[in-house]
Amino acid sequence: MTGIACQHPSAKKWDMWQSAAYLRMVGATQKQAAKAVGVTERTLRRWEADEKWPDACAGARGRWLQGVEVEARAALAEELKNKTNRGRGELALKVLERLDPVFAPARQRLEMDWRFQLIERAYALPVEELERLGVEGTEEEFMALLSGDGIS
Repeated sequence: MTGIACQHPSAKKWDMWQSAAYLRMVGATQKQAAKAVGVTERTLRRWEADEKWPDACAGARGRWLQGVEVEARAALAEELKNKTNRGRGELALKVLERLDPVFAPARQRLEMDWRFQLIERAYALPVEELERLGVEGTEEEFMALLSGDGIS
């Protein structure tokens, strides 16, 4: 009910909302999702138009991601324990890197790359200092030199 403040649905109904949101998120049609949770298509359309629908979708995403995280942890543990090489461990680790900060890789950002730091610092130098250091040529030549393309 768009624009109308409504009470939060009961726990049972909220579970139905989140189940419907999950089904819609994974590609079910309104008809399929409504049938699966035991409501009419009209009811589901009302839910989707309600201001609380985004909260139901967020809850559904949370449930889904929790399930994915559990599966990823299990797959990673299996790969480490059994030393199988089915490729599941690598995928599991990629998923966990996104979901759990403990698994996140070390920061590898643009500012950490020494070449970009060098370029940044070189741009900050006055022209006289660059000339004193023997840096000559066009900006393109300078950039090629710094990037390694111009170094033999």
